[in-house]
Amino acid sequence: MPRSASYLATLCSPLSITAVTPGTVSDVSAMFVATMTRRRADGIPSSVPLFITEANFTWVNFSQTPVQIEGALWQADYMAGALANGVSKVVYYQYEPVPLSQNKDCPADWGNLTMFDADRDANIHARTAQFFAGDMLAHQWVAPGDKIHEIYPAFANMKRNGNPLVTTYALKRPDGLWSVLLVNKDPRQHQVTVEFDDGDRMATFAGSVTSVSFGSAQYVWRPRGAASIPDPNDPPAVTTVEGGRNAVYAIPALSITVLRGRISR
Repeated sequence: MPRSASYLATLCSPLSITAVTPGTVSDVSAMFVATMTRRRADGIPSSVPLFITEANFTWVNFSQTPVQIEGALWQADYMAGALANGVSKVVYYQYEPVPLSQNKDCPADWGNLTMFDADRDANIHARTAQFFAGDMLAHQWVAPGDKIHEIYPAFANMKRNGNPLVTTYALKRPDGLWSVLLVNKDPRQHQVTVEFDDGDRMATFAGSVTSVSFGSAQYVWRPRGAASIPDPNDPPAVTTVEGGRNAVYAIPALSITVLRGRISR
């Protein structure tokens, strides 16, 4: 499967994930559609499931991007994009707590492919960005457990220079709730409306809607060499808002947001 934008691992300047070219970090769904089409055209039958058995931002361990808020946005976009476009399973790498590593090409760049800021004895000092991204995917977007979820195509119309600023993934959970994941890669907040189209008529969220967001308001990586830490390092913000045909939902800057509730036509 593709190594999306892995070449960015050696960049020493701050990463903007909305400033790359289509088909890399900011256009994950298009990348997966093209890749899955190629794999099936190569002769892999649709009855054979495709797995990504090891996934993270790069194939080397010394990039600080995974522990920045951008690393969380990438993880949510990549894993949801994979599942929404025909991949059967995506496995995160790496779960174990490991110390930060220095990028020899960029001495100020200390990071790792990890959910945790830990020392060499595996003592965890802080949870990092991808821990919270995993939590948003596994506990907020989907219902925990092994029951079947139904994933549906979803689209957002906010773009800049042809690249999507907000990507979205929708599913119906086994508890009957609809859950919409929105990844805002823009350093600005957006106001969005959400509509469900079954080809016959439109529906919207109705009644109380749970809104859960994790982003730059909750988490900032502070580069300090081997002593780099996240500060603030807060859990996702949870609020309840009212749905309806005229409802507008705030999607914070540089954030992963889940909107969850029942719908009405």
